[in-house]
Amino acid sequence: MRCRVPLETMAKAAIDEVEVLRFFETEPLDKATVLFNIVADKMQGRLRGDSAEAPAIPGKRRARSGRIPAAETAESPSAE
Repeated sequence: MRCRVPLETMAKAAIDEVEVLRFFETEPLDKATVLFNIVADKMQGRLRGDSAEAPAIPGKRRARSGRIPAAETAESPSAE
């Protein structure tokens, strides 16, 4: 059985890829080079299996019920 990826996820991934490419095309060369070297080192580490050297990037924390904590709801615009 094949796992299907939701269309929204695919669209978000495509948008993210475009934003990454745009960053490397528009940012100053020294800044883009530094970031490229960091990403290249991380990817080489993953290929070697050094996943323990880089900690996972934490995501947004949500309450156990799945609701957004009060601090995050205060920032978002209210629906009218």
